[in-house]
Amino acid sequence: MTCREKLKLEHPELVDMDYIGGCHGCPNDYGYLPRHEGCSEDPGMNCTECWDREIPGTITKKENDIMPTHDINHTKKTKAELIEEIECAEAHIRAMETQIANLERYKQYEDMANEAKAMHTAFMNSGFTNEQAFDMIKMLTQSVVPAALRGMRV
Repeated sequence: MTCREKLKLEHPELVDMDYIGGCHGCPNDYGYLPRHEGCSEDPGMNCTECWDREIPGTITKKENDIMPTHDINHTKKTKAELIEEIECAEAHIRAMETQIANLERYKQYEDMANEAKAMHTAFMNSGFTNEQAFDMIKMLTQSVVPAALRGMRV
C-alpha cells in the first residue's frame, strides 16, 4: 500500500489534486514513513514521489488477487454464485424502492393529520372545548372530502 492509498483510506478529504503532489502535507506528518532525503523541508511543499512510496509491511492489491468473500473459509465464488448474489441484491433494491414509494405516498396523509391536529389545537387555544374543536374539524372535513372524491372520480 502506498502512502497516498493509506491517506485516501484514513483521510479522503486530504487527497486532492489541488494539493501539491496530490495530498496534503507529507507522509512523515502522518507517521507513514520517515521524511525522504529528496523532499523539501518546507511544510507547504509536497512530493508526488514520496506519496507514491510503498509502506513496508502493508499488503498491496493486485488485479490477480483473489476476491475476498464473506465466507468463513474465504473460498472463491463461481460466476453463477456471483450472478445469483447480484440478482438477490437487485431484488432487495427493488423491495427497498417499493418501501420508499409507499413511505412517500403515506407521507401526504401524515402531513394532513398533522394539519388537522394543528387546527384542533388552534380551536382549543381560541377557547373551544375539546369536543367543540373536534366537531369543527369534523364539519370542515365532511364538507371538503366529498368534493375531493368527486374530483378523483371515486
